Amino acid sequence: MKLIFGIFTGPTIQDRKAAILNTWARDIPNDIDYYFVYGDCRDEIKLSTDNDLFLDCPESYESVCLKTYSFYKYCYDNLDFDYILRIDDDTYVNVDKLLQQDITADYAGHILSAKIENYVHHYGKCTDKRFEKPFRDDSESKFCCGGGYMISKKAVGIAINGITREELIENYNKNKNAEVLDVYGAGTEDRMVGRLLHQANIERSNCGKWLDRDRLLYSVFNDSLFHPVFPDTMLRISSPEISKYVILDRDNKYLK
Repeated sequence: MKLIFGIFTGPTIQDRKAAILNTWARDIPNDIDYYFVYGDCRDEIKLSTDNDLFLDCPESYESVCLKTYSFYKYCYDNLDFDYILRIDDDTYVNVDKLLQQDITADYAGHILSAKIENYVHHYGKCTDKRFEKPFRDDSESKFCCGGGYMISKKAVGIAINGITREELIENYNKNKNAEVLDVYGAGTEDRMVGRLLHQANIERSNCGKWLDRDRLLYSVFNDSLFHPVFPDTMLRISSPEISKYVILDRDNKYLK
């Protein structure tokens, strides 16, 4: 299986990138390509690597739907792969555990099921404050948490053919001036991908050990992905002195 890691990050949070490079990225085998995925912000990057990928889209939280589309379009048109692991830069990957999984589903990760009503996760993250407004009430949707999920080349092709770049740009401009945001409004790329695949009868799979944001406790060494993780915590849990039985709570505090 040819696998690509797409690590979504930005120019103002390079401490996360440094933590990844000094921890779990060291465990990525040579036959797996990984990219730090940016929008159009090359001149703003202070920590450059050969794995940086710059896309033709704005670099902002409210543009993450377009950024995700652009990344998938680039991969589909230019790279050889069977699956993409799409993750955020505050996700810790247990690479060995992940590679032990027998992934056969086209779309797999930790499944969330939620309405977008009263969703405020984007507040304080948007570059353009006009996007910091409520979402319109939407029907309940199921999707794989954007902190980390696997998507096959087949599903990537379906997703990028289910919507166009022009539609996403038009939607961005509408949301900027609307009273409320729609489902593609700000920071909701995971909902977008889940919806596009659901429309094509590609369903979500919760196979294997994945991150689970709803649990109180996380076992770092029993799960494939752990999200969210602060940079200092990434460094600590990668230390050889740390027991494999370390348990963290949702605030990244050590319990044992």
